[in-house]
Amino acid sequence: MAYESLETLLRLLCTGSGLHICIHDVSGLLEQSALALPFSYKMHASGFCDAAKETAAGLDLCMRCKARSNQKAVRFGTWFDGFCAYGLYELVHPVTIGGAVRCIIYIGNIIADRDRTVEMIHRATRITKVDPERVTARIPAAQTFVSQPHYRAMARLID
Repeated sequence: MAYESLETLLRLLCTGSGLHICIHDVSGLLEQSALALPFSYKMHASGFCDAAKETAAGLDLCMRCKARSNQKAVRFGTWFDGFCAYGLYELVHPVTIGGAVRCIIYIGNIIADRDRTVEMIHRATRITKVDPERVTARIPAAQTFVSQPHYRAMARLID
């Protein structure tokens, strides 16, 4: 199946789902015109993430979490999943070309366990001084967890 651009594919997968997909470019791969993406697909840009990053400490916590995730993806070159510091589930899928990781696909903005997410929000916001109610209010807009095979299939489709 051919798409006019990577951006079109990501938009089709995300629209109306609550899901957010972003791609971290490790090698300059996304500088090709057919693969070029707007900033919203290069960074966690959901309402939940935006609320979590409202303070400098909130942004720093998210950036440190993403940096560790990027390092793990590049080091091991295989998919993994887990929770961000604020309790959102995310699947991480490194794209390897020629034996090296060229970019990393993040499929996230997913609520796998609402109670756990709320608990993690409160824990993180005590540190970051972000208003926990502003973050918690964004939970309904996130996608409810479907299944790990579902998100892995999406990542392979993008890959």
